[in-house]
Amino acid sequence: MSTEKKSLFVTNDGKNLMFTFVLVSSLFLLWGFCNGMIDVMDKHFQTELNLSKSQSAWVQFAHYLGYFLMAMPAGWLASKLGYKGGIIVGLLMVAVGGFWFLPATWINAMTHLNPPVVSQTAAFIAFLGGVCTIAAGLTFLETIANPYTTVLGPQCYAATRINLAQSCNGIGWIFGPIVGSMFFYGKDDAGNSIGSETLYVPYVIVAGVVLLLSVVFYFAKVPDIRAEDDYHLDDSTPNVSHSIWTHPHFVMAVVAQFFYVAAQAGIFSFFINYMTMEVPPIPASLNSNMTKVADSSPGFIKSWLTGWIETQTAFAPGDIKDVPAFAAKLREKADPVSAFLVSKMSKETVQAIDDSKESSTNLRSLQSALLQDLNDIVKKQAIYNPKDDPTRLAGIPLSERSQKLARSQEQLKIEGKKLQSEDHNRFNRMILEDTYPKLVPFADNVLSISDKGASNLASLGFICFLIGRFTGAGFLKKYSPHNILGLYALLNIAVCFLIFCKLGWLSMVCVFLSYFFMSIMFPTIFALGIFGLGDRAKKASAYIVMAIMGGAILPKLMGYVADQYDMSRSFIVPMVCFGIVALYGFLWPKLANAESMHVVGDVKRH
Repeated sequence: MSTEKKSLFVTNDGKNLMFTFVLVSSLFLLWGFCNGMIDVMDKHFQTELNLSKSQSAWVQFAHYLGYFLMAMPAGWLASKLGYKGGIIVGLLMVAVGGFWFLPATWINAMTHLNPPVVSQTAAFIAFLGGVCTIAAGLTFLETIANPYTTVLGPQCYAATRINLAQSCNGIGWIFGPIVGSMFFYGKDDAGNSIGSETLYVPYVIVAGVVLLLSVVFYFAKVPDIRAEDDYHLDDSTPNVSHSIWTHPHFVMAVVAQFFYVAAQAGIFSFFINYMTMEVPPIPASLNSNMTKVADSSPGFIKSWLTGWIETQTAFAPGDIKDVPAFAAKLREKADPVSAFLVSKMSKETVQAIDDSKESSTNLRSLQSALLQDLNDIVKKQAIYNPKDDPTRLAGIPLSERSQKLARSQEQLKIEGKKLQSEDHNRFNRMILEDTYPKLVPFADNVLSISDKGASNLASLGFICFLIGRFTGAGFLKKYSPHNILGLYALLNIAVCFLIFCKLGWLSMVCVFLSYFFMSIMFPTIFALGIFGLGDRAKKASAYIVMAIMGGAILPKLMGYVADQYDMSRSFIVPMVCFGIVALYGFLWPKLANAESMHVVGDVKRH
């Protein structure tokens, strides 16, 4: 084994490829930014289109479906056109997907006409088309850029280089949620959401940027470099299999990547749900201090700081104290409020309410359906509106706080104004408590993180992710990559278990720790999987990128568990996924017949 000190970016023939590495790393920044916006989009569609958590996971499904469908064509095209041609094709596809959000927003606007011209389902599908097209373009970039970073210098530092490049991915992920919070969760002066009207803006900007980037790559020097062929897949050595599928370290990399991306997609996509529903009540002093800081800040900073904390008005599991009794009141429609609620609920929920007369009713499914519809009604409907039905609250003794807010509403109507969005939701919750005493209590003094605040906190999670990438790159240069992968996966099993246990602020901190320990997993699995495969690494990388499909499937399971129980309990799903990643890390030397990626030339020939 050679003890000569090697440079990260200098090849065996003395070429310094640092500039090429920096240029390719810009692609990682791009898809990190796009992925960061995707991860805060789920909650937007839950609110705007009345979707459950498992239904909103279709965003992730469409995103990762693009990866699955285009991974093999991307690998084939990379072999035909080389790294440079494949990158340019990928950038152009991202541009097409970005510009598609303009007509998708127009289609969505037609759902708000009276009567609606298209259904909410059609609008959702239109947005998913843009998500899938962008993902298809990103597939080309990931299939090509990931293995390309591993050949831009000595093989022993392949895992270090890919983690450094993926650090740019982490930077993009930090800014994605910030931009997403501005355009997906923006509000007008009356506190009403305008996210459905401005969602297209960041995607059109991305489309313009990638068009410029494609021109840069067209004129840039991007050499086509062959990977080292440690397993002699590219020669005619007797008794040597030339199929990548005969190499267990590659096969299991596909499996490990499937489960890792499944865990990552689930945690990223439901981060906002966790922060808004599972974090302990926010102290009033913190809200007061944030308001003071915002009021004394300049325009942009004030806009960014405003609206992080709000009164907790969303229904959470456990807020309906007696599900059968509440369902019975709705089923009997004994009062005008019950009749109104049932008229605004989905056909599936109404059917579940009717079926609840049977003792065999699945109460968890009924509770999940009620919570979803009640949250939609609280945000979008006026349970009490004298103009629509002045007798709706007849016979219902309103509390003093409800009467006070009702008087405020009447005064605002006289002035031609409407209640702020938060006060509208509070008023609806107060009326429900007055109508169903002890069944749906409401604590008006409980503060929680808002959707906008949680979206901005997601950037803090990605800062933890980025720190993990940079520090991990150092560890990977010094220690065996497979051992670091196994250790980080074990630590993530531990933090997911602590989240599952619902330990308050400790569990919240553990969510951020999970970002840190996930940081090195994707690129390290990638580098371990294509180790020693020579030119076949392009084909192998396509299969590893296809494994990203795990992010389309497992989040739906995580969303289902969250709908049936709560977000904390749903972390059992990524916990199992990290267990599989840990096994791959610790078993890699046996699978690859190699002591370590750091020890060049120690591969035991198959």
